[in-house]
Amino acid sequence: MSSIDRYWATWQLLPTIVAIKPFDYIPDAKIKSVAVCAGSGASVLHGVCADLYVSGEMSHHEVLDAVQRGRHVILCDHSNTERGFLAELQVKLTELLEGKVTVIQSQVDKDPLEIV
Repeated sequence: MSSIDRYWATWQLLPTIVAIKPFDYIPDAKIKSVAVCAGSGASVLHGVCADLYVSGEMSHHEVLDAVQRGRHVILCDHSNTERGFLAELQVKLTELLEGKVTVIQSQVDKDPLEIV
């Protein structure tokens, strides 16, 4: 199973955009290191030595730079990478605040962008 197949089987986030470093697409190539940053990860991931970057979004030129530096890139939308953690964050905040504050996850908040 390729890294992209494993990613998809685990997260199933749409949309998913993939950039493969030039001349290196081998279906069974080994990814030895992965750097992950939810949301917009370009500034956090810049300079990080990893075979694969996974983030919500990067600009066109940031992806080009990463690929030219030998990284593969998987982008799966800014909101998708952040919203999946909100339920877990709600539980952790409630625990940290010892139940003294009611932590509510919005039921109406959604990604402002839609694919048409």
